Amino acid sequence: MDAKKKSRMAKKRKTGNWRASLRKKNSATTLSSNTKENYTPNQRNVTKREDEWEESSNTLLYDSVYHCPLSVWIDVTVDDNLEKLIISGTPSPVQLIAAKNKICQEYMDLSNDAEIKASSEAYFDFMKKKNIVLGLLVAIELVANDEFTKAAPFLKECGISAKEPGNEQQKSDLLKSLELKLKNRQAKLQESQTRYESLQKKGEKPTRKYYNKLIVILSTCEAIKMQIDAKKLLLSEFAEYLNMYNDYCEHIRSKKR
Repeated sequence: MDAKKKSRMAKKRKTGNWRASLRKKNSATTLSSNTKENYTPNQRNVTKREDEWEESSNTLLYDSVYHCPLSVWIDVTVDDNLEKLIISGTPSPVQLIAAKNKICQEYMDLSNDAEIKASSEAYFDFMKKKNIVLGLLVAIELVANDEFTKAAPFLKECGISAKEPGNEQQKSDLLKSLELKLKNRQAKLQESQTRYESLQKKGEKPTRKYYNKLIVILSTCEAIKMQIDAKKLLLSEFAEYLNMYNDYCEHIRSKKR
């Protein structure tokens, strides 16, 4: 291949790269004007994290307020539809619950709202105790079926240390001990559930009307004054605006004192 031909090919490759780069820049500047495109960067951000996690699965989830659109979170909380958190793949129910819990924690920290914080803490306590009870139920069934090795991880998660029974009497004693612990944990779960439900009744339930009301309030707040689109806004941004609104209200109250 002669020098001129090599030069033309190199120039062509260089031009192609420049055009591709320009297309990317132009695409980035028009994301806010298109709803479908606005979801894309969130998905790509999460996709990049897959390499960081070094996970072998192709499951991608909205598991952070910094990636989750407000509209997705509204669907999750109003309809209790955890599948809205799925970007791709087939995550397990445990993965979906963990993703929701992580978002709840981040949202609570960012919004700095006392009612949200109290409700979220009660929810986490309730879910923790519920998982312990469910784990104990599984462990008891496995021990009863002489599958202690499979039961051991569930017992460990419940904070229970137990040795594998060597005979029927030891197995019976272990089952009685686990059943007593189960009754105790079920009582604690009931207390936690009652507390969580009472806090939920005090506040406005998370309905679409509730979120619409919040969006209108934030859009007309003197400290914010901007139109909020649930499909374009990330949950982290919504939480920050809510925090700004609460600070503004506190400032107004302090001036009236």
